[in-house]
Amino acid sequence: LGIGSYASAFTGAQTLMQYAYNEAGSGTFPTTCTSGTTGTGTGTFPFNVSANVQPRCTLGATSDLNFGSVPGLIASNVDTPSTISMTCINNTAWQVGLDNGQHASGAARRMMMGGNFVNYELYRDAGHTLRWGNTLNTDTRTGTGTGIAQALTVYGRVAPQSAVPATGYTDKITVTGTYCALPSSVVCAARATGAAVPPSPPS
Repeated sequence: LGIGSYASAFTGAQTLMQYAYNEAGSGTFPTTCTSGTTGTGTGTFPFNVSANVQPRCTLGATSDLNFGSVPGLIASNVDTPSTISMTCINNTAWQVGLDNGQHASGAARRMMMGGNFVNYELYRDAGHTLRWGNTLNTDTRTGTGTGIAQALTVYGRVAPQSAVPATGYTDKITVTGTYCALPSSVVCAARATGAAVPPSPPS
């Protein structure tokens, strides 16, 4: 089922009404619509049926982005993916954005423990070249609803960086889905959910 307006017209040839009656004073009701009466009749009537299916998306489960543990220094890239599930009515245009997290410094995403930080980044592509941000029509994931759940992969990376104390580092990303009817570019509605980014590699 896709978004849009649906309608169907029923003509008199497609409808039928049957009725029966007893004259006043008979003291009885008709047995059926066609018997046990002093009179019967039929009629037809046209009518229209219509419905309007609005665009809608629902953000589902998000898997944690766990970079695991790295012994020693973070001397090379540590990459790991996670997924976001979203279901949209067929032909619904959508965009999904990720904010910079709870511990960002400007646009730099950071996981924190105590007063220490591990920098990381989130990407839309497996090559880790397209940063996944929260600016519509700029750095969000875009697509069209299919009526079934769609799995969106988040590509995470911890790049080589200065040594930090060995412990667990965390952050939390807010996922925002924005959707509207094709081919409109107007934002129709939005829904947000939280996705946790758990411990980074200690160094």
